[in-house]
Amino acid sequence: MKDEVVVPVESRNGYDHAIRNLGVRMINVADEKELRAALGPRTAMVMVLARTADVSKTLGLSQVTKIAHEHDVPVLVDAAAEDLSVPNIHIQRDAGLVAYSGGKALHGPQSTGLLIGRKDLVKSAWANSAPHDSFGRAMKVGKEDIMGLLAAVEMWPQRDHVAERRSWAGWVQEMAASVGRVPGVRTQLDLFEGVVERDPIMALKWEHKPRLDMFWNSREVGIGGAGALKHLLRTEPRVAIRLGEGTLRGGGESMARAYPMFMQPGDANIVADRLYRLLSNPPSPDAGKSAKATADVAGRWDLHIDFIYGSADHRVTFEKQGDDLSGEHIGEITSGDLRGWVDGDRIHFRDAHEYEAASFSYEFEGTVAGDTAQGESGIC
Repeated sequence: MKDEVVVPVESRNGYDHAIRNLGVRMINVADEKELRAALGPRTAMVMVLARTADVSKTLGLSQVTKIAHEHDVPVLVDAAAEDLSVPNIHIQRDAGLVAYSGGKALHGPQSTGLLIGRKDLVKSAWANSAPHDSFGRAMKVGKEDIMGLLAAVEMWPQRDHVAERRSWAGWVQEMAASVGRVPGVRTQLDLFEGVVERDPIMALKWEHKPRLDMFWNSREVGIGGAGALKHLLRTEPRVAIRLGEGTLRGGGESMARAYPMFMQPGDANIVADRLYRLLSNPPSPDAGKSAKATADVAGRWDLHIDFIYGSADHRVTFEKQGDDLSGEHIGEITSGDLRGWVDGDRIHFRDAHEYEAASFSYEFEGTVAGDTAQGESGIC
C-alpha cells in the first residue's frame, strides 16, 4: 500500500495526527522543487491546511494541485474550521477532497465531519469508514448525529451570515467593555470589518471572525491565564476561553482570547460578567506579591513528574533575573523554553513542547524549600 503523505511544511499542524494514525510517513516540503522531488510511487496523497495554503507565497493550493495532478496524486484540503463555501473554493482549484468539521462553522453535532470532493475518492473514504471494518471503524458516527449534520448543511445557505457577524461584533464589544474596567487588564478588539468585501476567501476562516484579546500581568492581577481558564471551566456557569502565546512570556504576562461564534443570544452578558468578576477579584487570596525573600532557584534541577498514569524524570535549567525565570525544560523526547517567576518561596513556570506537528504545554506551581521544590503540574 502507498504509505507516504506529502505536506507543505506550513500545513503541518497538531490535527494531522488523524493522518499519521494510519502509520504513514509524513514528508515535509518547503517549495515547488521539494514537492516535485517528494512525489513518487509510494505517495498516497498531498495534504494542505486551507488557512496556510490560501496565503502561502511558496506553495499555494492551485500550485500544489497542478503539480500533484501531474503525478496522478490526489490532494486533501483540511478546511475543518472554515466556513463552507458553495461553490467550493478549494474544489474550484482542483482539490480532490475537502474536509470540514461538523461542529464548528456549520454548528452541527461536534462528533461529525463533512468530506466532499471527487466521487471516487469520497467512496474510497466511505469504504474505509464505519460501518465497514476498516481504519475508520473506531471513529464511527451515530445515525442521529449524521442526520443532525445533514440538517446543519441544509440550513447553511439559509443563515444570514452578515447578520451573524454583526451580532458577534456586538458581543465582543460588550465583553471588552466589561473586562476593560479591571485595573491592569488591556483589551484588543479585532472585528475584521469589511473583510468579506475585501477578501471573501479570508472571510471564510475562523481567525478572521470577531474576537476579543485580553492581556494582563498575572502577578499584578492575582491570577494567570491558565488559572483563569481552569477556574472558568470548573465553576458555574462554565466558560471556555483560549490561552494565547503571551502566557509564556517572562514577567508573568498572560493573554486570553474569547470567540463569540458559538455563543447564543444572552451568552455574551454571562461571559462578560464572569470575566470581570474573576479578574477583578481572583479566587486565590495568596496570589499577590509575597513579602518573603525570593528563593534562589538558578541552576539545573532534576524534575520528577507523576502523571495520572505513570511517571517520568525530566530536568529543568533556570536562569533568574530579578524575580523572573527563563530556561529550558528537557523531557524524555521533547524539550521547550520555559518562562516563569518566583515569589518568596513559591515558584511558577510554564513551557511549550512540540512533537511532530503537535504542541503541548506544561505548567508548574509549587513551593521551594532549600534544594527541593514540590507542587502541582498541568498539561494542556
